[in-house]
Amino acid sequence: MPLPTDRAAARRRGFTLIELMLVIVVLGVLGLVALPSYRDAVVRSRRADGVAALTAVQQAQERWRSNHPSFTTSLADLRLASTSPSGHYVIDIPSANGRTYQLRATATGGQTADADCKTLLLKFDENLCVDGVCHGMATEHKAITAAGVEYPAPRCWNR
Repeated sequence: MPLPTDRAAARRRGFTLIELMLVIVVLGVLGLVALPSYRDAVVRSRRADGVAALTAVQQAQERWRSNHPSFTTSLADLRLASTSPSGHYVIDIPSANGRTYQLRATATGGQTADADCKTLLLKFDENLCVDGVCHGMATEHKAITAAGVEYPAPRCWNR
């Protein structure tokens, strides 16, 4: 029985350079397709951090108002931090009075890549009127793009 030569045995055990290059090209194409989708999903999922922070401030404002004549502009009064739980947003209260308040969550760090929903706004008014229709006590959800355009943003607030 003849023994295989070293060259023939080596050829059967390994991959050719062409096969390896083909695998690398296929993996590269898959990476180019999948990476942007993955990044978008991460940015969208981090919005929940900002929404959760604004919801917590909204609840704290309602508790505060039940014991005081007006809403507060101080997160310290509400005993809340100025960043969202995961740190993707900076939280502040730009305005507040006896019947209205506005809350803002501004993206920070890697979340600044979220150009459409860079800033989340929550506006509460005891007599909110939108397009000439008054709703009584209402909350309005908006966003501000990276270009500074404010718009109603249900997609930024979807959970």
